[in-house]
Amino acid sequence: MSMFRVKEIETVLRNAVTDQMKNILLIHENGGVIAAAYPKEVDHSAVALLSSAATEYKCAEQYVAPDGKPEFEGALFYCENALVACRAFMPCTEQTQILLAVWCPTGGATLAGLLLSRLELLQKELECLQPLLKHSAGQPY
Repeated sequence: MSMFRVKEIETVLRNAVTDQMKNILLIHENGGVIAAAYPKEVDHSAVALLSSAATEYKCAEQYVAPDGKPEFEGALFYCENALVACRAFMPCTEQTQILLAVWCPTGGATLAGLLLSRLELLQKELECLQPLLKHSAGQPY
């Protein structure tokens, strides 16, 4: 049943790919891919890098603001052949969260601000998936 849900989520992500966006991913911050618009094209080393960056941020945040709860909000990465935007999508457990990431080829005229605004809009549009993801993670609706 949960595989059926992942396929539904991947269909929604695939329908959300527009303009120069190459892929949209939902990633658990521990490095696991939950769903991708094009799952056969997922670069797992890039996913591991995003997860590692989120973890490093949370570790560093403990020393910067020891009284606060560290949370990864988002980041923008310039790579050799891609521009990657990533932001927190929803909490998974009390200590972990699910990230939303978007890949765009850098060969085009994609501006970082445009990509970030699309990512924010995409996050709002995909909020309808959160109850399904919470249920799959064993959390109550």
